Amino acid sequence: MTKVPVSSIQAGDVIMPPERELRLWMRRDRAEKGLPESSLYITVTEVVPDRAGWVRMRGTGECVGRWSILAKLTTQWQVVQRQEA
Repeated sequence: MTKVPVSSIQAGDVIMPPERELRLWMRRDRAEKGLPESSLYITVTEVVPDRAGWVRMRGTGECVGRWSILAKLTTQWQVVQRQEA
């Protein structure tokens, strides 16, 4: 997995949720449900500039369902797979 700034993430990219969310509840929830680690992956469906220096990302994932987050453009995200051009 590669870490990239949120500004370079596009719809169709597959990402891991933020480490804080993984640590707080997602890994435990996944294990309780007996799902594989890959169930934590999120497929980005939309990336929209929100306000100066921020972007709103929306996506879907097996473990998280529908997902939305507001992130700083400089935040680093783990990309599992890039959308092919």
